[in-house]
Amino acid sequence: MRSLPLALCVAIVTSIIATGLAVSAEAETATQPTTQPSVRGISPSAAYPDIYASADLVTGGTLVPDPLDKSVRYYVAPEYVQWKPENVGKKGNGLFISFDEGSTWRVLSRTFKFQFLFVHSLDGRLYAIIDHKSFKTQEDGFLQRGFSDKIIVSEDGKRWKDITRGPGFVADLVSIFQDPDHPNRVCVGASVIRYCVIQYVDDEYSDWTWFHGSERYKKHPSVPKD
Repeated sequence: MRSLPLALCVAIVTSIIATGLAVSAEAETATQPTTQPSVRGISPSAAYPDIYASADLVTGGTLVPDPLDKSVRYYVAPEYVQWKPENVGKKGNGLFISFDEGSTWRVLSRTFKFQFLFVHSLDGRLYAIIDHKSFKTQEDGFLQRGFSDKIIVSEDGKRWKDITRGPGFVADLVSIFQDPDHPNRVCVGASVIRYCVIQYVDDEYSDWTWFHGSERYKKHPSVPKD
């Protein structure tokens, strides 16, 4: 029986090792959890390790796709939806995230009472409207509870900054959308007697200006007018 040349033996062994490594890598990839972090560093909250199926989530919330990653989805479940009869026994309110196009879900944050979420298409930042409750002593000396909203922003879904200007709250914020004049910023829709658009004055969100929705619509038809 003739022996194979040394060079050929080395090539065969190398090929076998490479094939084995490839198979091992594929197996490792296949067993990775579907809730792995996105490339921007957005990952589920470690405080809530449970993985949920779509059927486990409360209905009546809002599904928000990620414009920078088609496999990522967000689900905003405001507090009030969990009290609906059809949601008895389902998971509660909060901001959820999926990394497998909505097949499985994890809690991203329950730090605040989320009402609305916008993911910026240029940098992937998360902008959210949250419920804000405050207490104020009235002129008659009695304490009064107030209900209003705030707008916050985050790069990772864990640490949020308050960019609400004016008195620090607005009675009823209803939407967030890309600023047509400054695409790297956002505008906010507010319902205060009539629909208004709130536009920030700079990239640092240091202050804002109010416009009636119809005024902005005349200049930019893509802007919601009511």
